[in-house]
Amino acid sequence: METLLPPLSALRAFEAAARHQSYTRAADELHMTQAAVSYQIKALETRLGVALFRRQGRHVVLTDTGERLGAAVVDAFSRLRRAVGAEVAQAQEVLSITALPTIAGNWLAPRLGEFQIAHPSLAVRIDTSIVLADIADGAFDVGLRVGVGPWPGLTAHRLMQSTYTAVCAPETIAARRLKKPADLLRMPLYGRPVWWHEWFRTAGVPETAVSRMVEMDLGVQSFEVKAALANGGAAMISPAFFADDLASGRLVPPFAVEVREAASYWLVYASARAASPKIAAFRQWLLGLV
Repeated sequence: METLLPPLSALRAFEAAARHQSYTRAADELHMTQAAVSYQIKALETRLGVALFRRQGRHVVLTDTGERLGAAVVDAFSRLRRAVGAEVAQAQEVLSITALPTIAGNWLAPRLGEFQIAHPSLAVRIDTSIVLADIADGAFDVGLRVGVGPWPGLTAHRLMQSTYTAVCAPETIAARRLKKPADLLRMPLYGRPVWWHEWFRTAGVPETAVSRMVEMDLGVQSFEVKAALANGGAAMISPAFFADDLASGRLVPPFAVEVREAASYWLVYASARAASPKIAAFRQWLLGLV
């Protein structure tokens, strides 16, 4: 028949007293009075119907029953302390980040080396799912999120404005003889349809022409760039995440049309964890980059 466990407070007092063989030292460890420890152990003895300690002069010693129970309880608390300690260490030593694949791979990852040099004891884990993660539930320490905010329960720091533009390979511009923005409609187009429609509208291309557009949304900008380069097409990108490709000339905007979104990119984390040392360290470092 299953026996209900006694109150944890009583077991905790007994465990400390059994380890120290002293009510006084147990009281000091637990920040309790000696009378409170004695009361908890007496309540445990009453609950179990057995004596766990006996007086020996001015001291207390475990009875045979107390010895057997004490060994098991001390071992159980020891394993519990190790388990909790391991989880606390893990929580303090690992920084978990959730971010969209493009900002994680093209913008954050190349810079993380600087952060890890400054914080060598802190390991970094990045999740690049395109599914928006729930940061408030503690699954991740911080997130890099795009939107307009605010988000309930989260503190948000603006990193950069969201802008987008069309790009392709320089040889594609020459081969396709691109003269005006509407000429892109003759090419394979990769990226978010809503961005393409807004880009063509900003460029002055009639909606009647754009309505016949065939685009391919691969969900990740870096995938779309690779597809455009491989197939002689154009991709719609956030320029901030492809700065090296644009600077080297590997990617070229065929037309000087860049759209500024209402949304921005943000660093977010649970407001309740704002004082966490690892979150504070990452926040200070990241905001120093922008």
